[in-house]
Amino acid sequence: MDSQPQNDSNAALRRSIYGILICIGLGAMIGRILAVDSVDYRRLADTKFKKELDDKRTELQHQGLTGLEIDYALRREETELAVRNGLWRPFLSANDRSRWATIRALVEDDHPVQLYDQGHLVQTTVGQVAQKALAALA
Repeated sequence: MDSQPQNDSNAALRRSIYGILICIGLGAMIGRILAVDSVDYRRLADTKFKKELDDKRTELQHQGLTGLEIDYALRREETELAVRNGLWRPFLSANDRSRWATIRALVEDDHPVQLYDQGHLVQTTVGQVAQKALAALA
């Protein structure tokens, strides 16, 4: 057999198709990464609540509040509106919330946990579990 690659008349076309498929795959991958949270919730909240916040500002001005007091009250109102309408959320998904809850349980000493000890469900804290584990190692 000849160890030299055979001259294929379709090699250039095949390589072009491979390049196109690679570009499509990379584009899809990058698009999914960038679309994790594609909705700008802050801008949506600003436009959605503008009228309500303007009405609230007018009401607070008629009550005789100062500029700083009005700003604090409007921030509170904006947060309440966003939470009520489900626009602001601290994490992206339930999976993220679960992950952060696990991390919190691992780092906070006074975080309550439930565990099975010798077949019985026990309410305790992470700090107490860590103390027992360290005592068992000593």
